[in-house]
Amino acid sequence: MEKNTYPWNHILALTPQHYVDALLDLEDEQRISDIQRSLLCEHARHRTMTTNQLAHAVGRKGHPAVNAEYGRLAHLLWRKLPLPLPEIQKPYGTWIGVIGGGPVVRGHEWRNKMHSSLATAVKELMRRGWCGKGQTRIFTRVVSEDTSHPRGGGWRLGDAINRARVERAAVDAVTRNYHLHGWTVESKEKQIGIGYDLRCSRRAEVHHVEVKGISGSVCGFEITANEKHKAQVDPAFWLIAVTHALSAKRKLWKYAGRQLLRQFSFAPISFTARLR
Repeated sequence: MEKNTYPWNHILALTPQHYVDALLDLEDEQRISDIQRSLLCEHARHRTMTTNQLAHAVGRKGHPAVNAEYGRLAHLLWRKLPLPLPEIQKPYGTWIGVIGGGPVVRGHEWRNKMHSSLATAVKELMRRGWCGKGQTRIFTRVVSEDTSHPRGGGWRLGDAINRARVERAAVDAVTRNYHLHGWTVESKEKQIGIGYDLRCSRRAEVHHVEVKGISGSVCGFEITANEKHKAQVDPAFWLIAVTHALSAKRKLWKYAGRQLLRQFSFAPISFTARLR
């Protein structure tokens, strides 16, 4: 390839499935941010937008933020797609061509038209629940609230509310992840004693998923005796811990039952006492 030659023919030959696979890989690797996901969804809805319109749609000010986020995303996508690498790898600029089909000038602004294959792929993922409306703003509101523990210890209603938010955000993140990969998800959270939160199925494959929400970065959690027993005897059991559950930095840690028992140590934190 000649220096600075842009492989338009390779890009135009990409199918929606190429983009779906690439985006799901980035999701699994936790490398795509909420703002990048929102940019793609807004752009796919309208197909042709100026960078200022995109910035406004996702709650950012001005086109530099869009250029930076799209540049980073396009750089990541390029490496997931069957495309040749150019000799000069720029973080912005030409990398954005993997998302847009070339800017169309209208008046004094550049209007960026998303590739039809990418738009189709993003809309398919949106149909599966990817990037719900207002998702980025919802995360911003939750994170901005005070979630600190009370000084001096002791139980407070605020602790229970924050814990419930963490758990809900974790379950939502795991549910969305399964939906994106074509699974059907059924909540079992209200069934007492079942030992897991979600029943996920795809064709003949079934996962019984226990979800653990964690507000911080350390992958440690409480697990009941019943849940540990399920990990021992249920071959369909999976435990998925979500760290930074209320943050854009959230990460999913997935463990099959036997893997969980091998990789974690278990210590009792309470006992049930009865009169002899």
